[in-house]
Amino acid sequence: MKTFLYSKSRKQQKSLTQLKKTAVFLFVLMHFLLGWGQLNITHWLNSGRDKLIDSDNMGAMEYLNTLIKFIPDLDEAYYLRAISKYNLGDYRGALDDLNKAIEIKPYFSYYYLYRGEVKNKLYDLYGAREDFDKSIELKANNPDTYLGRGINSLMQKKYQDAYDDFSMAISLDKKNPYAYLYRALALQALQKNKEAIPDFDKAISLSPIVSDFYVRRGRNFMELQDTTSALSDFNYAISIDSLNSFAYYNRFMVYIEKGDTVSAIKDLNTVIRLDPENALCYFNRAEIKSKKGDLPGAIEDYNQVIKINPNNVFTYFNRGIVYFMLRKWKNAIDDYTKAIELNPEFVAAYYNRSIAWYQLGELKRAKQDFEKAVQINNEKNVNRETKLDSTQLAKIITFKADFEKGNVSSVRKLEEGLTAFTEFQFTYLPSDSINKLKLSQSEMIPELIKHSTEKSVLLISYRQFALSPDTLEKLLSQYDTLNLTPQSRDLILARAVLKAMKQNYSAAIADCDLIIREYPDYFWAYFLRGSIRFKLINIIKTIKSQNLQYYYIGKSVQNRTDKSQENYDEVVSDYQKCIDLNPKFTYTYFNLANVEIEKANFEDAIKFYTKAIDLNPKFAEAFFNRGLTYIYLQKNLEGCKDMSKAGELGISGAYTIIRKYCNN
Repeated sequence: MKTFLYSKSRKQQKSLTQLKKTAVFLFVLMHFLLGWGQLNITHWLNSGRDKLIDSDNMGAMEYLNTLIKFIPDLDEAYYLRAISKYNLGDYRGALDDLNKAIEIKPYFSYYYLYRGEVKNKLYDLYGAREDFDKSIELKANNPDTYLGRGINSLMQKKYQDAYDDFSMAISLDKKNPYAYLYRALALQALQKNKEAIPDFDKAISLSPIVSDFYVRRGRNFMELQDTTSALSDFNYAISIDSLNSFAYYNRFMVYIEKGDTVSAIKDLNTVIRLDPENALCYFNRAEIKSKKGDLPGAIEDYNQVIKINPNNVFTYFNRGIVYFMLRKWKNAIDDYTKAIELNPEFVAAYYNRSIAWYQLGELKRAKQDFEKAVQINNEKNVNRETKLDSTQLAKIITFKADFEKGNVSSVRKLEEGLTAFTEFQFTYLPSDSINKLKLSQSEMIPELIKHSTEKSVLLISYRQFALSPDTLEKLLSQYDTLNLTPQSRDLILARAVLKAMKQNYSAAIADCDLIIREYPDYFWAYFLRGSIRFKLINIIKTIKSQNLQYYYIGKSVQNRTDKSQENYDEVVSDYQKCIDLNPKFTYTYFNLANVEIEKANFEDAIKFYTKAIDLNPKFAEAFFNRGLTYIYLQKNLEGCKDMSKAGELGISGAYTIIRKYCNN
């Protein structure tokens, strides 16, 4: 072998030397790139953290999505994205990301700590406990873990365990005000209210400008029946933070205790103004109204509670009582029945329903309900266990009452968030306008117009862009005299788009027809014609829903038959032709799904959205619309999973849906 090596020619040896130099260069270059990449990773992670610190959770997610796309095994990116989702109220999405982080790095204690906190939010109290225990096993000197496990014990009503964990947290960090605060709450739960006061005082001394600490101490004073000290704490909390709805709510309770219902309702009204989704305040206001004889007002507030918390058992029961007082027996029976569906052991609901049946002369049903109430009551008296576990019970008795500060703007956007994305269609814009737009991952510019003098582009988007009439006329004038040729085909398509933007739909369809007659395989024309036809149907439906008269040339309103279904068939035919010609064009499936939604064929719509997602796993709007469809069909688990993905892909409105439908 050595002889063979030494016998190489000079040319071969030179080549070998050059190869070695190249290898060394590549080795150095690789390390340089790896070092640059590492710096780049640090930059993107830090950018994500900075966005989180600035409370820009959607901005943070953009950085983290990019990192995950290129480095799918970077655990810290999943962890930071989980925090973003948690802050936006997407607890299930946060859980998925923390699961991934733990899968990548199974021995990092902090991931178990934060996953435990997420599970607490999802009422998976036992799973949360396991995570806190694991976190402590991996790192026994982290005070935050004991805090998390202590809160979990409070939620499970294991108050002594909670006290012990909070004490451990204090021993590890004597300057953590929250450890003292929660230990005080544990003492309060153990009915050791006087012993709790020093811990409340210590928490306040460590953080004297946190208004919630005064509220918590004030609540403790209330339990000690020291309403003067309680009111002083609530007033001071409000003076520090005038948007602290929790302080107003607790002051409301002091006013109720003092019999000052005028001031009490004023504080409830303030909370509702700050947080219009606060079901607990509507519930309390309804109770006050019913006691004051304002029964219609009470019904109105209970209706609002049900709108926010559709499965709250007490709301149906109380509204049933108000209906009973109004002698609306059937309404009362419906509400008591709903309460019984939610809690089959609700004795009082059976009693009250039996009386309502009696008022209607339904004596047999009245007797059955009365006997059922007696049976359940007797069984409970012999220590019969309830059929509902603590998690199920929490879900039917908990009111949404986050006491979020200044939450008005996000709630006002709620109905906007419930609006599905419309069909994708062509729009025509000047190129300088395109440059200023921030296109979503789902919007695209098809390469149809290729000549260099063109200063405008076609865009496929769900958004409605408006151009001034003068601009439209100016653009259209460029194409008015065009005849159809292979070279002008794309421009005539652009002309059809401009006519549609000008709302001259018949002329736009005529241009599409012209192209299709000569070029039956030109799928863009079918796509455009289908979207125009669909738009026309929706315009007609909108007019009809407003009870306005509309006329067709040559036909009177009386003689006109409804052609909407035939028009849908034409739309479907156009889109189906698109699929035949280009089965991988994802927008066609999305638009077909929207057509099926309009036809109330929801399962078919889901199939088309799913096909669009299969072709483009980053199709955020398809996830959003499919999620809404699932939720409409009461398949919340699937719907919320889609909403989480839509939010992750950049649709902020998804989180309004998640907060409303996915955390109950």
